[in-house]
Amino acid sequence: MQNTLTATEEQEPLVYELDEFCRTHRIGKTTFYQLLREGVGPDVFWLGRSPRITREAARDWRERMRARGRARTAQWAERPAVNNDSGQRRKPDPQAKPS
Repeated sequence: MQNTLTATEEQEPLVYELDEFCRTHRIGKTTFYQLLREGVGPDVFWLGRSPRITREAARDWRERMRARGRARTAQWAERPAVNNDSGQRRKPDPQAKPS
């Protein structure tokens, strides 16, 4: 059987403890538990009172979060541009330089 893990996945632990998962993904414990309550956190299993996250669950969660971010970006891009002073829709400035 051939090893199909990428170099990054080989460095990942098979199972994350809560502190390790939060540190690796740069989120706080409060955010972790909030994501779980909202139903958008990673799949966890419990050892006693401690959540554990498998490598695969972490990978799946990262992909779901990327997709969620892409969807939000698409929604934001579809919003009409509004001038804050009058509430009128802004017209593109033909003289403006592209950023």
